[in-house]
Amino acid sequence: MKLGIILYIVGDLPDDWNEDVANIIKQLGIQADAVEIVVSSPGSYDIHDAWWRLSTRGIHKIMCKLALFDEMDNLIFTGKELRLSG
Repeated sequence: MKLGIILYIVGDLPDDWNEDVANIIKQLGIQADAVEIVVSSPGSYDIHDAWWRLSTRGIHKIMCKLALFDEMDNLIFTGKELRLSG
């Protein structure tokens, strides 16, 4: 069963932040077949969109993990996660 991760980034984003998925996956050590990134800013891509994209790519087990930037602007997991399907 393929695993997909939705990384939901909450809180404020650093001014120099860019959505470099490959770098974020490497930085956090994410092991998954596919990753979608969602940020908590208004008007941005949301969890439903990410879930749909993963589902249409044949991902059966989808987890949503929350992350935030600490005071040193390092992206860290909050420890909260949801299993959305599979």
